Amino acid sequence: MIFSSPVVRCRWGRFLHWSWAPWLVAVWLCAAVLAVPATAGEDGEPAPAAEKTPVKPKAKKKVEETELQEPEELTLTTEDGLKLEITYFAGTRGKQSIPVVCLHPFKGSRKDFTEGLAPYLQKELGCAVVVPDLRGHGESREFGAVGKPAKKDAKKEPKKEAKKEDKGKLDAASMPAKHFPAMIVQDMRAIKDFLLEKNNAGELNINKTCLLGVELGAAVALGSAEDDAEGYGQGSPWYGNFATTKLQRGEFVKAVVLVSPKSKSQNLDVMKFVKSQYLRSKVSVMILAGEEEATAAAEAKKIHDNLFKLFHRNDTERMLWLGRPKTRLQGMKLLDEQNSLGMSKIIGDFITVRLVEAAEAKKWSWREIGSSQ
Repeated sequence: MIFSSPVVRCRWGRFLHWSWAPWLVAVWLCAAVLAVPATAGEDGEPAPAAEKTPVKPKAKKKVEETELQEPEELTLTTEDGLKLEITYFAGTRGKQSIPVVCLHPFKGSRKDFTEGLAPYLQKELGCAVVVPDLRGHGESREFGAVGKPAKKDAKKEPKKEAKKEDKGKLDAASMPAKHFPAMIVQDMRAIKDFLLEKNNAGELNINKTCLLGVELGAAVALGSAEDDAEGYGQGSPWYGNFATTKLQRGEFVKAVVLVSPKSKSQNLDVMKFVKSQYLRSKVSVMILAGEEEATAAAEAKKIHDNLFKLFHRNDTERMLWLGRPKTRLQGMKLLDEQNSLGMSKIIGDFITVRLVEAAEAKKWSWREIGSSQ
């Protein structure tokens, strides 16, 4: 026994009373913990930070809100002529409304979100939520004219016909593989243009965009975040004479939520997006996957660890979080309001902490896109 008598002799030759024992043990344990070096990861890098629950948002400040509006059913047209069907939940906070795009899994549809997460984000956070049917899914199956809708002064110009191979209806189960990357460079760019119009109308702040995707939707979300970070195919999110005029054409996406992501989904290589130089310190990422389903949990951990290598070390805690609730549920079932896991609130807290309360969020105040910065 270490403390078997009322008095214990220490190594320095002094005497300590037995009643001091608990305090000495506490001090010794603290010193031992502090002396343990951090475990190194691959290539001698610091090991990924321990998983943490996102910081709870601060007490809500009173924000002027408009009346909650009913969702709108709208049709957008992609550059390759697809009629992209979306449901739009208008934000309630005007220029402070955070845009959230919710992307369904393979063979899913926008109906996966219209009764659960989307109305929650609109009502509780005042978000402007866009929920599309990605091509080949739901009602987004038909092609019309190729190109953007004609302007009012160009109504008489003949419409271009869709390419022969694209005529007819698309079906996710049988459509050509090229249409999966087109979800990023066609469907998501059409949604970006829609959000840009709403931004310039003062209905939301496109510079606080959050993309949320489930399984296939997670791949599309991450791929679109990369596309946004590199300026939608232009190699830079900014253009113009930087000395006098600096114009923005990307870096609108500031947060991404990946639900049950896979390293490869259909014809999309998620690991390619994860390793992209354009995502370095551009976005905050939340990854969610049920811990008790080994394959899904391992895929989520793999994506998390590779993203960790990408982010600046000082920003990791703020920008990257892996949540693995103790359940076998995955995908849309993980988000189901009936399962008592509370994923909607967790996602809402992530959006609030990253896009409202973070110090850098103040830099992303509303401004008209197209005007110089």
